[in-house]
Amino acid sequence: MKEEPNKAIAALAYLLFFLPLIVCKDDEFAMYHANQGLLLLIFGWGGSFILGMIPILGWILL
Repeated sequence: MKEEPNKAIAALAYLLFFLPLIVCKDDEFAMYHANQGLLLLIFGWGGSFILGMIPILGWILL
């Protein structure tokens, strides 16, 4: 009988990407969502940084 994937941990992984790393290290389903959560965090920070530079660049160009 196949084990049911831990959907609650996978859903929380998008908010706290390190949670599956601690709670269920062997669950491939949860680890996939932890990786997705980490990538979303990295790209979110990068996008915020780049978009946050636009007002600063406007002042420099004037």
